[in-house]
Amino acid sequence: MLLIEKTLPGDARQINKLESECYQSEDVFSVSRLRYLFSSECTVSFKICDENGTILGNVIGLIRRFSIPSGRIYKITVSHQIAGQGWATKLLKATEKCFAELGMKKCCAEVRVSNTPSRKLFEKNNYTEYGKLEKYYPNSETAIKFWKQLLVV
Repeated sequence: MLLIEKTLPGDARQINKLESECYQSEDVFSVSRLRYLFSSECTVSFKICDENGTILGNVIGLIRRFSIPSGRIYKITVSHQIAGQGWATKLLKATEKCFAELGMKKCCAEVRVSNTPSRKLFEKNNYTEYGKLEKYYPNSETAIKFWKQLLVV
C-alpha cells in the first residue's frame, strides 16, 4: 500500500537517490539542496512511501507571494516502479490543494520541450501552455511554461 505524506528534511538522501534513477545528472538536486528546500517555509513537498518507508515519488512546490500569489511546481519525480499508475497526478493534486489552502491563486510549472510525459500530465490536469522559455535548462533546452488558475479555499 502506498501513502502520500509530507516530505521531511531527513528524506533528502532517499529522494536524491530516486532523482538519480529518474533524471539526467544535471537535473538531480544535491542532498544539501533538498534538505534546504524541505526545511524552507516557502516549500510545499509531498512524498509517496510504501509500507517499508521507501520513497517512490516526490513533488516539490514553491510558494511565491508576488502581486498575484502563486505556487510553482518545481519538480515531480515518480519511480519507474509506479510510473503510469496516476501517482504524479496525485502528487500534483495534493500540492495544488495545499497551495490553494495557503491562498495561492495560480500555479505554474516549466517543462522541458522533450519531456512529453510531463507535458501530458499538466495538460491533462487543466494547465494552459503560456509560452516558451528559450535555452532555459543548463543544456540549453527550451522549456514550456504552464499556468493554472486555482480555486482558493
